[in-house]
Amino acid sequence: MPNMALLLEQAALLLGATYPRDRDERWDALLTASGRKPKDLEKVFKKAENFYLGFAEATANLSFDWLNKKLWELAETEHGGFQDAATEYANGLQLFQ
Repeated sequence: MPNMALLLEQAALLLGATYPRDRDERWDALLTASGRKPKDLEKVFKKAENFYLGFAEATANLSFDWLNKKLWELAETEHGGFQDAATEYANGLQLFQ
């Protein structure tokens, strides 16, 4: 599913040249990508009911909605859809066992 893979690569690039594998590093990268100043981020987190809502607010301007929508469209259509592609892949693995 090459188009789906390219889309995921685009999303990962928003977090820097090297995709952070550690969750805390990813969160830091997202906060940096938001372009908000540290003082603004501090205000957002202080006003939030909890960390996760604060994080969602702090990174809302990144708008991953279009990426998410496109990913699900590709999951339904590319290479017969994700379910068919996954089944084909799994069947191919059985040939090597």
